[in-house]
Amino acid sequence: MSAAKADMAAYAGKASAFPVGTPLTKRVPAGSTLAYLQCAAPTCALAGKAVAGAAQALGLNYHPVQSGSSSTDVTAAMNSIIALNPKIVIIPGLNPGPFCTQLKQLTSMGVGVGTFGVVGAQACGVEASMNGETSQKLGGRLMADWVVANKGAEAKVALYVSPELSFSANVQTGFTTQMKELCASCSVRIVKIPLASYASTAPSMMVSDLQRNADTNTMVFDNQEGAIGLPSALRTAGLSDRVKEIGWGPEPANLSDIKSGQITAGVGVDVPTMIWMAVDAAIRIATGQPLAGEETQGVPPTQVLQQSDITFDPTNGFAPYPDFAQRFIKLWGAP
Repeated sequence: MSAAKADMAAYAGKASAFPVGTPLTKRVPAGSTLAYLQCAAPTCALAGKAVAGAAQALGLNYHPVQSGSSSTDVTAAMNSIIALNPKIVIIPGLNPGPFCTQLKQLTSMGVGVGTFGVVGAQACGVEASMNGETSQKLGGRLMADWVVANKGAEAKVALYVSPELSFSANVQTGFTTQMKELCASCSVRIVKIPLASYASTAPSMMVSDLQRNADTNTMVFDNQEGAIGLPSALRTAGLSDRVKEIGWGPEPANLSDIKSGQITAGVGVDVPTMIWMAVDAAIRIATGQPLAGEETQGVPPTQVLQQSDITFDPTNGFAPYPDFAQRFIKLWGAP
């Protein structure tokens, strides 16, 4: 338990430090093109607004390229991006397999490519991979720390995973590896929850699992979005007092549940800062500068969040550095 608490200390009570502190020495010329691969998911459109804000601050021409949901659509969109002859390209959390060749082509052209939430980007030549494998495994590790710090050797864990998510395996690896290190005798079950069941049947599936496994005292989620709607399902089944819960990447609904005490904890990732980290790192690559701070590992500000930590409006998401834009603009020397 003491080892778990010590490992978690840098991420408990407050977010980890702001990830970048080194100013740019060179900037991409004003008016250069920053292209963004905008996938079909609504979250990609929201992320695009953050990328557009960074482009504006840098004086770059923001050019989103719309993509459908099929591999063919994404590949065609990437070919359109290459035709733009951009200086910077930003890629959101997509499977890079179908367009790995195009990523390698862009990096060979000296284009600064930054990604966030992409698994396998480095194998495609991308140096600036934010919230990739290292960050995802850290999320799993911190959840294991929290479990052992709170339950010790009494931990009986159900780890709910959605294999369809590209990051699921990394979070699972980070969690199970740390659990074995800290508490080899602790029980960990892996339970698959289909992504399609989110916000519908997932809570009832989890309740049924708990009823079949009466010794489970801790629920862990590779993606806390899967726990939306869980508190009411636990109450109805009379299980609210039996289990504690923690998940990676809480959504606003999860944060509201943590604030109200209906969900115990979550490991928050600072998404707004993460997106601007990807832009900052891509600028550094395009101008021949080394990555700065946590960009070298791709780890955004992260925090283990419990009820006392939700002092902000949870509907706005986890954003521990509300002045992130001003911090980056100062580093960029932008007006």
